[in-house]
Amino acid sequence: MTNASTLTVFVVRHSERLDEALRKNGDRIRGELDPPITPQGHQQAHDAFSRLAEGFRHDGRKRKIALFSSPTKRTMGTTLMVATSGMGQLSMVEWGLQPKEQLVHEQNEKKDLCTINTKNETTNSNDESLCSPIPIIVLNGLASCAAAIARMRGAGAAVEAGLLPCADFKANDGSFNCPASSELKTMKENCRNGVAVPETSDSVQYWKVESPTGRMVPLAPPVSLRKQVINVSNVPSEYCRIVPQHCIEQRKREYFRQALDRAVLLAEADGCDTMIVVAHREGVRELVERWSTNGHEIPRKLNYCCIASFTVETSDDHSCRWCYHGVVDYQDFGVHSIPETTSDGDK
Repeated sequence: MTNASTLTVFVVRHSERLDEALRKNGDRIRGELDPPITPQGHQQAHDAFSRLAEGFRHDGRKRKIALFSSPTKRTMGTTLMVATSGMGQLSMVEWGLQPKEQLVHEQNEKKDLCTINTKNETTNSNDESLCSPIPIIVLNGLASCAAAIARMRGAGAAVEAGLLPCADFKANDGSFNCPASSELKTMKENCRNGVAVPETSDSVQYWKVESPTGRMVPLAPPVSLRKQVINVSNVPSEYCRIVPQHCIEQRKREYFRQALDRAVLLAEADGCDTMIVVAHREGVRELVERWSTNGHEIPRKLNYCCIASFTVETSDDHSCRWCYHGVVDYQDFGVHSIPETTSDGDK
C-alpha cells in the first residue's frame, strides 16, 4: 500500500433495547426488528460516550472525529447521547463532516439559529453549541449485520418494506414532520426518563449522503436534549456539501462491511483521524473475528455499549486494511484502550 493514512476507529454496540429488557423481566414477547432503547439504555449510552470523552481528554491528542450510526432506533438513540457526554466541549476535539458550505450562510442567520424559546419567552443568542450541532452520519448498510435485518437480506430490503423509519430514504428530508424527526422526539422523552440532562449539553443533527448528487443533506432537524427548544425555522432547506465521488453511492444492497469501509473513506477524505461507529452486536463480532490475531482473545459475550478498538489504513486505491486492538465493556474503557498509531510520536 502506498501513501497510506491511519484512522483510529471505535465501534460501539448500541445500548439496552426495550424488547430484550421486557423479556428479561418475564414478558413473553417476540423480538422486534427495530425496537427503541430503554431509559436505562440512554444512561448506558451517556456513560459510554463519557468514557470515550474522558479517554480522549487524558490522551491529550487533538482529534478530528467522524461519527456514524446505523439507522435503527436503538443505534440512533445511543448516538443521541453523545450530546450529554461533554465530548463536544473538549478543546482537543473537532467534528468532521460538518456542512462547511452552509457556514457562510449561517453567519447571516446566526441570531435566528441560536434563539432559544423557553416557557418565559426569554432568548439567548450567544450559545455557540446550538449553532453547530454535532453531525452524525447515517449509513443504511450499517444495520445489515443485525440478525433480524440480515434475515431480510439487508437494510435495503427493510427500508423498502418501510420497517426502518430512521433510515436514509426520500421521506426523511430534514423536515419536522419526517419519520425520523417523529422518532427522535420519542427518543428525547425516553432519554429524560433515564438521564439527568446537563444544561451544558450539545445539540446533534443526523445527516445522509444523497445519491447520485453527493450532497450531504439533513435527515432530520437539529436535536437538543435540553428543556429549551431550538428555533430552527430559518435553517436553509438546501445543503450543498459535496463528498468525494467514491463515497457517494448509497447502494440498495450495501452490507455492513461495505458501509463501514465507505464510512472510513468519508472520514479519511475529510481529514479525520478518528471515527466512532454505533452499530450492532453482530457487526462488532464480525469485525473482531475477522481481524483478531492469535494473540487476541475473542470475548464470548459482547455486552451493551461495549467498545471495540481498531486502526484502519487507507490507500490511494481506496482499499482499507483493518487491525484489531481489543474490545472492552464501556465501564472499563480508558486511555489505555486507545490504540497507538504510527503518528503518535507527534503528541
